[in-house]
Amino acid sequence: MNAEVLLTAPLLGAIILWVTGSKKPLPVWAAVCVGTLFAGFGLGSELTEHGEPYRILLGGWQAPLGINLVVDGLTVFMVILTSLLGLFVGWYSLAFKHAGSSLFWPLWMGVWTGLNGVFLSGDLFNIYVMLELIALGSIALMVVEGHLKTQVAALRYLLAALVGSLTYLLGVALLYAEYGMLDYLSLGEVVEPGPRSSVAFGLMVSGLLLKTPLFPLHVWLPEAYSTPSPQTGALLSAIVGKASFYVLLRIWFQGCPAVPTPSLGRLLGTLGSVAIIWGSVLALRQRSLKRLVAYSSVAQLGYLFLIFPISASASGQPRWLEFAYTGTVYQLLAHALAKASMFLSAGIAVEAGGTDALSEVRGLAERRPVTVFTLAISGATLMGLPPSGGFTAKWLILKGALGVGQWWWALVLLIGGLLAAAYVFAVLRFAFDQRDEPEAVAEPTRSSEWAALSLALCSILLGLWLQEPMRLLVLGGIGINQ
Repeated sequence: MNAEVLLTAPLLGAIILWVTGSKKPLPVWAAVCVGTLFAGFGLGSELTEHGEPYRILLGGWQAPLGINLVVDGLTVFMVILTSLLGLFVGWYSLAFKHAGSSLFWPLWMGVWTGLNGVFLSGDLFNIYVMLELIALGSIALMVVEGHLKTQVAALRYLLAALVGSLTYLLGVALLYAEYGMLDYLSLGEVVEPGPRSSVAFGLMVSGLLLKTPLFPLHVWLPEAYSTPSPQTGALLSAIVGKASFYVLLRIWFQGCPAVPTPSLGRLLGTLGSVAIIWGSVLALRQRSLKRLVAYSSVAQLGYLFLIFPISASASGQPRWLEFAYTGTVYQLLAHALAKASMFLSAGIAVEAGGTDALSEVRGLAERRPVTVFTLAISGATLMGLPPSGGFTAKWLILKGALGVGQWWWALVLLIGGLLAAAYVFAVLRFAFDQRDEPEAVAEPTRSSEWAALSLALCSILLGLWLQEPMRLLVLGGIGINQ
């Protein structure tokens, strides 16, 4: 029942808000948030009772013929994360003076439905359908705002999403032609190394890398994240790009565990390392607040890909893989919460100053201290300072890397943290500078500031809450029991 609520609640919300014209989104939004949060925690409770991952059979058909839902620790955390983002970004949208188009609400809930569909589905083709729903809904969220720059960015995003989706779908088709099934857990038991499997796997991975996106396939990301409204940028950065990475984890460790080679894992780790450094350097060079935050996403996504080279050397050493896996999921969660908070805070700063220029953030600490405090807390998570979720994530990844003898990733983590500190302190330096010009162009509401602060505080609390989540995550954790 909990899984069904996660799929139907946002879908019904989207339909209702579309029909009613989104004139009164508050009751529908509140009902969807409460329903999905309770359902997400209910899934976690059911998983704890089962003590292992379990399937939910749709129509009574068993895999691989039936279309089934799969629930494990990663599923639970992703659906709860999506609900939290829906709660706080929705709160911000209700409070923010320039909340954008009224179509934001039904479109976002349509994307929400697709996200939960990806996180719950055990079928590779259904995952493709849900990824398409997410992409088209996200592009529509950008386009309805009506700004030319946003529409150009949306077109680039559309092209990247289409190429990525079709490449992924071609790989799925080749796997189906070879093995006659699409259930990724069932495929994991029968897929063997070989030319056809390798080509299919390579196509799926390439498509997902473009959609995530990993350096050097990130060229569409900065404009797509920085030009829309703050709440749209927050959602794109926090969760939409994470859905494709989630699928990559599934097919790498569960769908085709026999196919990935150590050299491919090292390649992804190297590209992730370059993304960390290159994205941070580009963030430092920006003179636009929202573009700085967008380029930092390029860097922060790079940390997620360090699990692949670590896992390649962790065969027979599940303890170190467990650390790397848990750290990667923590990085995903911490980045989502902190980056959503930063985009929302950037929107408040732009509203208060009337421009996106980083230099116009001067004096913000005096005028909007809550917003600057929020930026500082979110920045601490991105830097990996204790006791934030970012610190916990990087510490666990570091333990996994050192455990398998790959000490060089420690240098990447150190350099990435220092560069993150540089661009976060660049923003704070401007914020604490004195401003001689007239003060604010507009006064954002206090409620919108508290919504952004709540997300930042969640990213800190994540780092203080480790034992129970770690136990839940490794219940049938990806690759842990190989």
